[in-house]
Amino acid sequence: MVKVLTILFIFITVTIYAEAENKKIDNDLHYTKKIFRSKQNLLVKKDLNKQCLISSDKSFNSIKDYKKYNSLDACIQSGGWR
Repeated sequence: MVKVLTILFIFITVTIYAEAENKKIDNDLHYTKKIFRSKQNLLVKKDLNKQCLISSDKSFNSIKDYKKYNSLDACIQSGGWR
């Protein structure tokens, strides 16, 4: 009986800790980053200097002449740099 209670206590403790960590991560992220968390669907722009910019970069929205990529890896493989 003591072993069962010990295992149950450990399980509950780990579950509570994991939930607290998830809430901490969720609170640190902007709502758009929560929605578009997948790196596979990340919007990337390559500017005229061949710099690859992800949507969270400060200058991302100010770039007017660019080529759009679906991933950072695809942008870098096309000759861009980060």
